[in-house]
Amino acid sequence: MAWIHPWRSRHGGEGLVARQVYGHRLRGNSTARAQQWMEKWVRIRLYRNEKPMSTNRRPQGVTQTVQDSSETTFTQDRFILGLGAAYCAAIIAYLVWHRSFLSPDQFLIVALGLALLLGRTKAFLLDWVPLIFLLFGYEYVRGLVQAINGHVHMGLMISFDEFVFGTVPTLALQSRFYVPGEPQWYDYAAITLYFLHFVFPMIVAFVFWVRSRQLYRRYATAMVILSYSAYFTYLFFPAAPPWLASQAGLLPHITKIMDVTLANLSSSVQLPTIYRFCGVNLVAAVPSLHAGYPLLTALFVGERMPKLIPLLAVYVFSVWIAVIYMGEHYVFDVLLGMCYALVPYGLVRFWPRIKGLLGTRKAAAVSAPAD
Repeated sequence: MAWIHPWRSRHGGEGLVARQVYGHRLRGNSTARAQQWMEKWVRIRLYRNEKPMSTNRRPQGVTQTVQDSSETTFTQDRFILGLGAAYCAAIIAYLVWHRSFLSPDQFLIVALGLALLLGRTKAFLLDWVPLIFLLFGYEYVRGLVQAINGHVHMGLMISFDEFVFGTVPTLALQSRFYVPGEPQWYDYAAITLYFLHFVFPMIVAFVFWVRSRQLYRRYATAMVILSYSAYFTYLFFPAAPPWLASQAGLLPHITKIMDVTLANLSSSVQLPTIYRFCGVNLVAAVPSLHAGYPLLTALFVGERMPKLIPLLAVYVFSVWIAVIYMGEHYVFDVLLGMCYALVPYGLVRFWPRIKGLLGTRKAAAVSAPAD
C-alpha cells in the first residue's frame, strides 16, 4: 500500500483525513504507527462495505431534501404508471372481446394522455412521433410485398419441422388440444397472447421512456432494426403460414383457430386508425415477429429487472407455443424470429464497444501509411 505522510499537508489531504479518523494530530516520528492505523482503518471500512469518509461533506438538510424529492417523483410516476397499466389492460380486454387490436397510432393517443399527466408532452411527441412514423412505414411497405414478389415459399418450413420433429408441430398440437366447435380457455388465452404482440412492446417502450429516455431510444432503435430486417426478408422470401399451406393442399387440414374463436366473441369494433391504409400481408411468416418482438422485449426488461426473467421466459415461450398451435407459424419461423431479435439487441447493447473498435481500426489504418 502506497503511503504518504499524514501530516504532509496540515490543512488538507491525508492529514485532514487522519485527524478526522483519530481525533488528534500525529506528532513526532510516528510514521510506521500511523501507517498501521491507516491500513487498519481502511480494512475496517472495506469489511463493512462502506466508502471512506469524504472531506467534502454536504449539509444534511440538502441531502435529505434531494432524496425526498426523488422519492416523491418516483412515487408519483409509479402511481401514474399503475393507472396507465390498468387503463391499457381494460382497453386490451375490450378490443380482444370485440375482435380488434390496438395499433401503434392508437396507442400513441392513449400514451399521450399519460404524458400530459406526467407534464412531459413536448418530450413525448419528440421521442414517439418518429417511432410511430417508422413503424407505420414498415407496416405500409410490408403490405406491398405480395404485389412486388408473387413467388410464395411453402415447402422449406414444412421440411424443416418434419425433419426435426417427425411431423409438423401445428398438426400435433391441434390434434391433441383443439376441440372443433367448442373453444377452450386456452384458445382464448392464445388469442390474447397473439394480440399482445401489438400492444405489449409499446407499453414496455412507454415505461422505459418514463424511467429513462436513453433506454427508450435503445429499445426503439432495436425495434425498428428488427422490423425492417424482417421486411426485407418478406420481400425476398415470402412464406406462407401453416394454415395457408393446408389450404394449398401441402398439409392435412389445419384450423385457423383465431378466426373460429373470434367468431364466438362480440361483434367487431372499428376504431379510427391510419393503419387502414396498410395492406394485409398473408405471406409474412418468415421470420416470425410474434417470436421476435416478445424475445427482444424480454431481453431489455430482463436486463433492467433480472427478478422478472422467469416470468418473462414463461411469457415468451407461451407466445411461441400459441402461434404454432393456432397455425400461424412453424417452428422454423419462430427460431428464425428469435435469431432476428438477438441481432439488433446485440448491436444496440454493444454498440459503444463496436464503435470504439471500429474507431481504433480506422485510426490504425490512417496512421499505417505514415509509419
